[in-house]
Amino acid sequence: MARKPNWKKISTEYITGDIGQRDLAKKHGVPLRTLQDRCKAENWVARKKEHRGATVAKACELIAQEQAGQYAALVTQAATKLLEKAMIGIEQVDRPVTAHKHTVEKGDEKSTEEWEEISDKPGAVNVVAVRHLATALKDIAGVLGLETELDRQEKEARIAALRAKAAAQEGGGPEEITVTFDAGPEEWNE
Repeated sequence: MARKPNWKKISTEYITGDIGQRDLAKKHGVPLRTLQDRCKAENWVARKKEHRGATVAKACELIAQEQAGQYAALVTQAATKLLEKAMIGIEQVDRPVTAHKHTVEKGDEKSTEEWEEISDKPGAVNVVAVRHLATALKDIAGVLGLETELDRQEKEARIAALRAKAAAQEGGGPEEITVTFDAGPEEWNE
């Protein structure tokens, strides 16, 4: 007595694998025509395409996640290096830079010499450097995804304003309908 084919196993092998119908029929000892009829009745070809599409999509998603993770790690590493440089700048902010410019005339020729000098005056602050450092720190925090409570509240307020604007453009939400009956309950029963 011949063994009954395991059609579930056969269909799964066809849908998820790379084997053709002829080789599959031979492998499982079933007539090719019977396998082809079963394949058509159960829509194996479309299911195989769907499976491959889903497999490719999943693979692309996994690759994208891996690349995003690598990119995030690089950005975090760069932001950390920028933060280290900003910290050095913060330590030196109490030493303002004074720009000097000197023009030298020799006959018909003029030359200009420019240089900067770090001041040693106690208590002096380089205000321009402080502004630049504050901007740099805010940018670094943005890169790292850090936000203050005030930033979060501001974002929520912007989102609420956009939702209100969208609702106003759509007519302000569900409309009210008022129904007035001129007759009393006795007349409704008639």
